[in-house]
Parts: sequence; structure tokens; C-alpha cells
Amino acid sequence: MRAFEIHLNGKKLCVAGLKTGTLLFAVSCSENNQGRGDVGLGMTGMLLTQETVRWQQRGLRMNDAILLKIVESPKTDKYKTIQKAPSDDRKYEKAYVRRMAKEFGWTLQSEARRKKTAITRGRRVE
Repeated sequence: MRAFEIHLNGKKLCVAGLKTGTLLFAVSCSENNQGRGDVGLGMTGMLLTQETVRWQQRGLRMNDAILLKIVESPKTDKYKTIQKAPSDDRKYEKAYVRRMAKEFGWTLQSEARRKKTAITRGRRVE
């Protein structure tokens, strides 16, 4: 399988790969107005089951050297599951609708509570 082999300062950190899914390698840098910030490295993936997995997450320092090799490897390092797949995909959709309703000042009422009640701007429409 295709995999990412990651080295930091000449030392191999991991070989990350999935038979099916998506790999994401990231180097990030953030800084605030006071000149403080972080630099980090992350090696994560997404399985077809929508679970998020991680091989590496660490901070970096000035003059660190990162080498990323794309390799073909029959075996990869074990990952850690960091986020399980939702049991109900609509959970996130419901949360989004609630967040948007709050932003627009709307009131939501479920069908079970009151028949034929629509989303309105503070008044009921029957």
C-alpha cells in the first residue's frame, strides 16, 4: 500500500498508511500579536468508516528538519483512533440547523411537539 514515511532530524518517526482511506500530513505554524506561537507536525487519516486516526502529533522547534517520503509498504505502523464515527450522521446536520437558527434569531419546534409549525422569526405560522 502507499504510505508516508516521516523522519524528524534524521530519526524515523513512523510509517503511516491505510488500505482504504485518506492520509493527511500537516506542518502548522501559528503566531499571535505578542509574537508567541507554535509549530507542529501532524500525521492523521480518515477511514472509510469516518473514524479519524492519528500516528503522530508533536511540537516542532527552530531548525528541526522534516523528511516525508512517499513509499510503497506492505506493513505500516499502528495508529490510534482519536474520533469515532458518529452513530447517526444526522447528529451534525441537526447541530448545524440549530446553530444557524440561533444565528438568525429563529425559533425551532419539532413536528412531534406541534403539528404544522414552521421556522419563523419569533412567530408561529400554522
